[in-house]
Amino acid sequence: MWIFNLTAPYQFKCIPRSYNGGELTFFLRDELRDIIFEIEMLGSFYQNNVLIINFDEPILIEGQSFEITINENDVLIYRGKAFATAQTDLENFQLNKGVLKV
Repeated sequence: MWIFNLTAPYQFKCIPRSYNGGELTFFLRDELRDIIFEIEMLGSFYQNNVLIINFDEPILIEGQSFEITINENDVLIYRGKAFATAQTDLENFQLNKGVLKV
């Protein structure tokens, strides 16, 4: 699972199934609202078998969860999950930080 910080521009990194330098399409599906965003990329880079994509829209808010799909020339090369949070200590991440204590 990829964790997005809430500060734009956002960066996503993955190891795709394959990549041949073709045209990329990047989709985020908001799992709660079931809305699919086709992301306009600011830039994409492929280095050491890692695909890096930078984007700045849509504006992400705390607690959003996404399904990520990346296609190269309409062929699926990556599918995964992501979550947006302002928490920076991800090793001690709490879904309900400061809201619910038992």
